[in-house]
Amino acid sequence: MFFVVFFILLVLRVWPGKHGNRMMGGVVWLLALVFFIWGIFSCYGWPSKWSEPVGTWVKNNKLTAFFWVLLVTGLFISCLNALPVIKQYGYMGIGPWGGSHRSVSVSVKEVYDHQLRKHVVEFSVPRKNDFIRMTNNVTKNSIFSASLTLKWKMKFDSPFKISIYVNTPQGRRLLNYTEAEKDRIVIKKNSLNFYHGLGTDLKSGEWQTVVLDLQDLQSDLREEDLATNIENVIEFRIHGKGRIDDIDLQEAFGWVWQKQKLPSALLVSALASYAFLFLSYGLFRLYPGNRNYYWALALLLLVNIIPFWQKFDYDSTAFFLKHTVAALVNQAGTVSLTGRLHSVLRWITIYSPFAAVLAVFFWGRFLVKKSVGFCRYFELLVGTFCIGGALLPGSRTGIVGLFAGIVALVFYVSGRRKWWIVSSALIAIFVMHIFILWNPYMGEKVGRFLPYVKKVRLQEPLKPHDFVPDFSGAYSSKAGNRLNRIQEAFTFWRENPWFGMGLGQYNMNSGHYWPGNVHNLFMNILCEAGIFVFVAWLYLAGRFVWRLRRSYLMAVVVTIFVVSCFENLFDHSLPWVLTCAWVFSRDEVCVS
Repeated sequence: MFFVVFFILLVLRVWPGKHGNRMMGGVVWLLALVFFIWGIFSCYGWPSKWSEPVGTWVKNNKLTAFFWVLLVTGLFISCLNALPVIKQYGYMGIGPWGGSHRSVSVSVKEVYDHQLRKHVVEFSVPRKNDFIRMTNNVTKNSIFSASLTLKWKMKFDSPFKISIYVNTPQGRRLLNYTEAEKDRIVIKKNSLNFYHGLGTDLKSGEWQTVVLDLQDLQSDLREEDLATNIENVIEFRIHGKGRIDDIDLQEAFGWVWQKQKLPSALLVSALASYAFLFLSYGLFRLYPGNRNYYWALALLLLVNIIPFWQKFDYDSTAFFLKHTVAALVNQAGTVSLTGRLHSVLRWITIYSPFAAVLAVFFWGRFLVKKSVGFCRYFELLVGTFCIGGALLPGSRTGIVGLFAGIVALVFYVSGRRKWWIVSSALIAIFVMHIFILWNPYMGEKVGRFLPYVKKVRLQEPLKPHDFVPDFSGAYSSKAGNRLNRIQEAFTFWRENPWFGMGLGQYNMNSGHYWPGNVHNLFMNILCEAGIFVFVAWLYLAGRFVWRLRRSYLMAVVVTIFVVSCFENLFDHSLPWVLTCAWVFSRDEVCVS
């Protein structure tokens, strides 16, 4: 029942916004932690009674305990390493700047300033009626306190104009500041605008700091209009040619958190995935919940029926999918669907491997007779739909993972059951070929991986080497392709070899932002968490896999390993992580 509830929470768009599913993962992780602690209390009592069993376990598993400590410590330090990346990203970029772009000569860009040793914003706004502005992003309705301070550094060597737009009870007012003598007021001919001087040294070509608090603005406004007061500041405008270091402006106008939301969400998602894998696995071991197993089967059957439904009547599924992570939220907050067969998950490269793992798991249970009676054939039905779910989207990762798992499964069943696997695999291959030759999208997608499919579709003569899988499409020269991302991640690791660049921060450092990742689980862990976490994780994963060496679940491990070489679903999809934990806990003995 835990699995059903957690899975539904992870695929529903409960947390609004573009990054909602990653933030929701953190919430579900906390729920799992609460249930896990409750389960520990139920089994072992209060912490005062834990010392003896924990001490005995550590004494008998010294090496494993050492790697657990190393893993947790390394992850903690990696989280600390992510904080500077998040902070730096909050102060970089030209996102807050917009305004009047009526001339092609207007330019605003991010440049590196060697004097300040940081990125700053460089402006070129030469025309009189043009300006660049930063809008107050906190709220336009609240009344600011007397502690409001607008502070910035500027480097100009020519005349400029800075305008601060404010709200008053009598309407909006524009306070103008120039490079005139400090505190001097100039009224331009045929104009009702007042121009306040900030100081002639501000156009010296050197970095200068300007500070204007609310009292300064109020004083300047009353020199123009004695009968009004400032309620709030709306925006900051600039005209001229020079550079601005806008850190304090962004903080005053509430832009820092807006720009830090994505790297923060990536950190939460990555940390939640590590924690969730261990917590949910332990939680299911504490509470097998066999009487609720049918609910899990029904849920997974529904998830794998949806792609077939999408295939024949996609529009009718829109009402359901728009409330799940399958729907995408653009910058404007509008929900849209991609039109791909990815069930309730975000991408076909998430759903197809997800279905492949379940297919190998349920077919393995059926063939080794882990269940009996109606439950056994229910699992077979779910596994059959999972095979279709792995093949229908056309993800090469899911297809390769599925067949690698099926081949591995042959070594864990005996006698006539092997023929079940072979015959089922042949039927699946035959059905898949019919489908991909009939469906143009699938044919083009699979044809990149299997050259003979492309030649059959184009009615070209076949040669023996056409039957050799072609991985060059995944490892082409394009910047976003897998080989380049792996090489890029390796470079990042060499720069931060011990504790990595910070959990979830590959996306930010690489410029792929959302939702790109390394497309390789092992390199993703190495570059983000460093060598200590990587070695500890390999040891603990290897120890876990070694325990399964005589179990049919080893075929599931093979599928996950193949998928992990081409995708990083470990910190890319929490439903994937949850399902892996649930799969491996099914045959565990209750800890209590």
